Amino acid sequence: MALTGFARSCAKHPGGVASIRLIERGDIVDLTYDPTQNCVTQIRASEQFAEFAFREDEATYSEESSSDGCRISVTHRLTFSLPGMDPASQKATKKVSEGARNGLIAIVTLQNGTMFLVGYSRRFGFDRPLTLSTIEASSGRSPSDSAGRTITLLSQDTDEALPFTGIIP
Repeated sequence: MALTGFARSCAKHPGGVASIRLIERGDIVDLTYDPTQNCVTQIRASEQFAEFAFREDEATYSEESSSDGCRISVTHRLTFSLPGMDPASQKATKKVSEGARNGLIAIVTLQNGTMFLVGYSRRFGFDRPLTLSTIEASSGRSPSDSAGRTITLLSQDTDEALPFTGIIP
């Protein structure tokens, strides 16, 4: 396979996550993949994706690719902080924790409007969903600190997340 390179554009590429929506893996009925665009164009689900309103500028999505010389492994990491160390944030983290037992699928929307489907890949389907890595709750050290809960979800497979171009169910 010949390398094709990469041409830099003058377009802005703002960082940051605009929104995170989660659904349990078993609630996905099916999806439509467009091989010509290498993206998911439609998702049908028996439930709606739940949106998690995280603290401003306190959510990240990253992909780390590594190789042992033969095989490539991609680790997907989704981290977001919910405001408050109170019953409402505790209830939300409990729901994420319970849902992660069965595996979670995420639609992550970046600040530039690009959406990615995380927890699904063409090779593994929904067999490598996001699972709970950690939930950290902190009161902060002083009254000027923000209290909250930080959730980290992980999945590992062999492909980068696919872009999603459809309407979120």
